[in-house]
Amino acid sequence: MDIVNHKPIEGGSLYDFQNLSKIIKLKVNFSDSDKVSLIYGAINDNNITLAVEASNIVDLNVLGAYLKNSESKFYKEVMLEGQRCKAFIDFGSECSIVKKTIAEQFKFSIKNLETSVTLSGFLGTSTIVTQYILINTEIDEVNLNIRFYVTDNAEFKFNILIGSDFTENPNIGYYKVDKLFFFKKRVHIPESLKNINCGEILSSDLERKAHNVSLAIEGSESITRLALGQFSLVGKGGDDAAKGQNLGNLELKKSIINVKKIIHEHCDSLSHNESHYSREDSKLNYFKDQSLTLNKLHTLFIDYYKEKTKNNKIPIKNSTYFNYFNHFVNFSFEWSRIDVCCYQYEKLGTENNEAAQKHKKIVKKCAIMKEAMLSKAGKYLCLEFDFAQNLSMPKIPVNAQFYLRLLWLHVFNVQGIPTRTEQGLFPGLGDLFSKNEDSHPK
Repeated sequence: MDIVNHKPIEGGSLYDFQNLSKIIKLKVNFSDSDKVSLIYGAINDNNITLAVEASNIVDLNVLGAYLKNSESKFYKEVMLEGQRCKAFIDFGSECSIVKKTIAEQFKFSIKNLETSVTLSGFLGTSTIVTQYILINTEIDEVNLNIRFYVTDNAEFKFNILIGSDFTENPNIGYYKVDKLFFFKKRVHIPESLKNINCGEILSSDLERKAHNVSLAIEGSESITRLALGQFSLVGKGGDDAAKGQNLGNLELKKSIINVKKIIHEHCDSLSHNESHYSREDSKLNYFKDQSLTLNKLHTLFIDYYKEKTKNNKIPIKNSTYFNYFNHFVNFSFEWSRIDVCCYQYEKLGTENNEAAQKHKKIVKKCAIMKEAMLSKAGKYLCLEFDFAQNLSMPKIPVNAQFYLRLLWLHVFNVQGIPTRTEQGLFPGLGDLFSKNEDSHPK
């Protein structure tokens, strides 16, 4: 049989439906799984998967229709003269087509062609159209007046088809992310810039500006990639495409600054208080809502952004938001559990509760243990200001302790214990203690 001699083309696919039809004429009884094996192609071809799913197809025309399944192709929401509807974007079609029932439903003005037009491509057939409509078509950011041929062909399975008279228009650009497709207005090079070598001057300058923006404003490569992906224009035509893409990146700085500003505005709009111990250059704030998390905060930010900008597109991914919040936003998610003043401590009668009594017992035991250890340790004593904060207490007065820390740090210059020497414990006073070693306190 002829089918045995057919092999897939290297690097491509070969579907020999003619041989399949010959086998059907022979009336050979194949099982459903055998019918799938009659379709030849490269092993990685997506159409093989479609054919496996269609294992019970026995007619050539039905198989052809099945393989023309448009589920994986591009549908877009469009506005036709203000009427919202869905259209199929076909880059292979030389014209745009609308079904007559849809044109009548939207009450479009249908006009007659001076001469009839023959459209081919309906599963190998052709149809004659004699009418058309000329309407304003809006897709994403692009508005164009284009001509739609009106057809009442029953085999035409799309209500509205947008062809190359829209997609190939020189005033628009587009970019694709996975199965999503977006149209943008093309940014044209001014006449004064046409003699400039964009590859050496304009491109490098724009890239440098985008790089500086990413470092100085965000400090995050992921935000830069997000903005570049959102505002790049993929043009259609050699050098013009590169120019359009670079000029599209000019929107990067404005977009990132706007998102950054709204992030801070949103945090400030939530109920919060400033930390009692914040210095002027830090001013750390705490959210009052103890249930807040980064995920919840990002969700609230998206709602806030959409309401403020009237833009339903998500401006920033959660991972990028987390990174920016942790590095550039002076907010924390919880109050310090020990941030209680002495007045409130006495007012609440904390010393009289069971937890306070337990704490006192632990402190006394610690004092006894410390005394026993110091009797053997020698003449040096370590700082122990952190002990009280490490105990599981609901409320501990820390004002006096906090300011004692500042005295040790700024007055006595005790910044840590790097070595077990006099100089390590008391930097700046080592000479004094070395002269009076026998008399300095233990």
